[in-house]
Amino acid sequence: MIRWLTRWCFRLLVVALLLLLGLWLMMDQISKEMTEKRLEEWSGLHASIGRMEVGWLRPTLRMENVLLYNSATHGGTPCLSIPEVWVEYDRGALLRRQLRFKVLRLNIAELHVVEGADGRLNLETVRERITKAAAKTGAQAGTEKKPLEFAGIETLVLSWSRMRYSSLRQAETRGYYQLQVEDWVQTHLQTTDALLQSLHGLAKAKGLEWLWQRLMRPDHPGGAARVQSSK
Repeated sequence: MIRWLTRWCFRLLVVALLLLLGLWLMMDQISKEMTEKRLEEWSGLHASIGRMEVGWLRPTLRMENVLLYNSATHGGTPCLSIPEVWVEYDRGALLRRQLRFKVLRLNIAELHVVEGADGRLNLETVRERITKAAAKTGAQAGTEKKPLEFAGIETLVLSWSRMRYSSLRQAETRGYYQLQVEDWVQTHLQTTDALLQSLHGLAKAKGLEWLWQRLMRPDHPGGAARVQSSK
């Protein structure tokens, strides 16, 4: 009798371990699908993530082959292609509803900026969508639950190969910016203003001041983009 109970207890233990292992393996897939849905809700663009790994024992996150697609009004082409994102975040800060990155490593292959037939850029539409989503999230949080707030980036490592520009209003206006940004490192970005200041400096250095001004100033007149021909 004791031997029979021991044998069945062992079998139950094996089954339980297999179920836990299966659940563990499914968590990355579940997290990937939830992240894709959240990206689509916030940006208004179709999102696809090739692979996602969540560090359940360590506060890390890794995503591969992230793609955001332009809406039909901007051609439906890929808008943003990111081969890899690697994040190490502050778990304690997250429990306090603060988003603080210890390390954020972002590798952008291409950003495709598209001017629609109405003269509006795809990034302008995304900016407005994100602004509305953030306001809606804050309103839903109410007074009982503090909305998630940005609390800084200790180390940002950015690589960015190129930017493509095209216009559905003026088909002849198109071109590439070969940015060739490799491991651009910024540290101690404790506020949103500090992050924007650093990114603004990079935009100016790469000849993208016109785009920065148009995105940061809603009242900025559109005008034609100054594009460089692809080589």
